[in-house]
Amino acid sequence: MTLGGGRGVLGTASLASLKSAGLTVDEVALVSAAIERLAVSRDWSGSETASWHVDSPIKRQQALVIPIRFLLGEDEAVHLFLKKLRPAADNPGRHARYLAAVERGPILSERVTRLGATRGVGVGRVLAADPERLATVTLGVQGEPLRKAWSRAFGLQARSRVLTVYQAIGDSIAVIESASLGDAEAVPYVEESRLGALVESASPYLRQEVLKRLGAAIRGLSEEWRADPAPFYHSHGDLNRSNILIDGSSINLIDFDWSPRPRSFDLAMLLLRLEMERPRLNRWTRSVSDRVVDGYGDPDVRASAPYLLVRLKKLTSGVRSAGRSGNRGLFRRFSAVLNETLRQL
Repeated sequence: MTLGGGRGVLGTASLASLKSAGLTVDEVALVSAAIERLAVSRDWSGSETASWHVDSPIKRQQALVIPIRFLLGEDEAVHLFLKKLRPAADNPGRHARYLAAVERGPILSERVTRLGATRGVGVGRVLAADPERLATVTLGVQGEPLRKAWSRAFGLQARSRVLTVYQAIGDSIAVIESASLGDAEAVPYVEESRLGALVESASPYLRQEVLKRLGAAIRGLSEEWRADPAPFYHSHGDLNRSNILIDGSSINLIDFDWSPRPRSFDLAMLLLRLEMERPRLNRWTRSVSDRVVDGYGDPDVRASAPYLLVRLKKLTSGVRSAGRSGNRGLFRRFSAVLNETLRQL
């Protein structure tokens, strides 16, 4: 559906088109600001005929994403994404993280763009942000989702390509963290009290022996972290294979939330996801994980307190969720990985 059109970079949108598109006046103003910023960076003359179209929204657990196509004349189309975060009203900590993410997103995306330019790492730039409404407008990027490349990873050449890509992903995580060095607000993500409450809620699904080891591990790692505080960094927040796009030899990342989290958060979540998704391909998964760590540039990161705390939190949450839902296969898998992680501490 056409939301706006006319002469110049942006035309005047009618009230009927605003209502039919489902965007508020404030949201349209935010998209307009993004288009105007893009027009300056691309040196659009303002003499082209322009129109913009709103596609069906994508509903996610913590956000609503609205794809928007901006058409400039007959030759150029730009894809934008209006993202509206929906933090829980009873979770002020999450709201604070989202607020920091929206406020810093435009600056950090520009930094990552600059730092990643010579390393084949690209991101969807944040063109406009509205902290009060927890909304951002991001420029789309090109590429094929990594999940498709992974599904075709048969044969030596294909597997070698996947390993190369995952090493570049590790480098991408390092680029994101270096862009926010000293800039992330210290909004706690992993707190001993919250982890203790999580362990307590998972207690019906864990043996007493495991509960004791888990509690001791959390206390010890928390003390280690407090003794040598790890800085908080802005992260991608959801680095799954659908948010990693392959464009030739480049890696493009989309759907950031830029939330302040401990160093190596993205790395810990990515490696754990690999373990959980490919339990029957242990040797291959280990090879992929090792290449990610090689790209990240810290061979000892998997022994660090922030990494292990993030890992234990996700595993404990997984055991609890699988236990509550009655998914026996997933419960056994989460339990096995949790036990193995504790055994190695």
